[in-house]
Amino acid sequence: MPSRRLPPAKITPAHEDMGLFPKWMGRIRVDLIPQMRRNGRRDLIVRGYVKTDQEIEVVFAGRRSRDVEPLEHWLKVIYHRAVRATEAPVNVSDMRCPIEVEGAWRPTFRRDEMGLETRQYQLIAARWSVLGADGRAAAFGEQPSVPPWAL
Repeated sequence: MPSRRLPPAKITPAHEDMGLFPKWMGRIRVDLIPQMRRNGRRDLIVRGYVKTDQEIEVVFAGRRSRDVEPLEHWLKVIYHRAVRATEAPVNVSDMRCPIEVEGAWRPTFRRDEMGLETRQYQLIAARWSVLGADGRAAAFGEQPSVPPWAL
């Protein structure tokens, strides 16, 4: 099957944002945990919780994946500090880093071991802020070039 993706050199910020943010965006508080991975497009996908118990994935995609390196580093620091602090196995879900994300929801479907599909949600991050050690919020990312409500 032929690939319909544009070559990376031809992808403009407006084209990228139209694909990432097709719907209304909102501001959500998320507790990230240090369990992350990168997909084939080099997007960072981090597991997190909304409302302390609803598990989601936060996706830092496209050109915003470069801005997420400080957050990725901080999550690794949280993990290594917890591992060094105790000799017992650590529960990754208990290590949380609260951030505020401005982004759009995208449904995904996962197939379980019995073959049933369940709907899960990913939060595609456009901008995010983290509280620094001095108590001030540090903002990262950027507003979509084409607002979703303008399409």
